[in-house]
Amino acid sequence: MQTTGSKYDISRDIKDVAKLVRKDLKVAMPGTKWSVTISRYSMGQSIQMSLKSIKGVDIVDLVARITDDYGTRVVRTAAVHELTERAVGLAHAYNRRDIDSQSDLYNVSFSASASLCWGVEAQARVAYAEQAEPVEGEQARFIRELVA
Repeated sequence: MQTTGSKYDISRDIKDVAKLVRKDLKVAMPGTKWSVTISRYSMGQSIQMSLKSIKGVDIVDLVARITDDYGTRVVRTAAVHELTERAVGLAHAYNRRDIDSQSDLYNVSFSASASLCWGVEAQARVAYAEQAEPVEGEQARFIRELVA
C-alpha cells in the first residue's frame, strides 16, 4: 500500500523534516516538550521523538502500576501512548511509504518513532515506586545513582 503524507516533498532533507516536525509538535501539542533527533544509516534514515515533559503534569502521572499474567509492573499510561502516537502521525505527514507485507517490501522516506524520554521514564518509575512502596537500602541507592 502506497501512501504519501500531505506535507511530503521529495527534495526535503531529513534534517529539514525534523525542524518542521519540531514546529508541528509545538503547535499541535502546546505545553509538551519534545526532543527530536535524526539518524542516518546504511539503507535508511529515521526521526526519533522523545517526550521530555508535559506542563502541569506530575512526573508520577506518566506511569501506572498494572498486575497481569506477567506479575505487577509499572507501565506508561494511555495518555503517554496517545501523545506518542499523535507525534508519529505528525511526522508521517512528511513521509512517503510504500509497504507491501506480502512481498516483504518496506520502502519509506524515513522511519519515525516516538517514546517517553528514557530519563523521564526512569524518574517517573522511581517516583511512582517510592510513592507506592518505599524502596530502602542498597536498592534505593542504586536507583538514585541510575537516575542521577
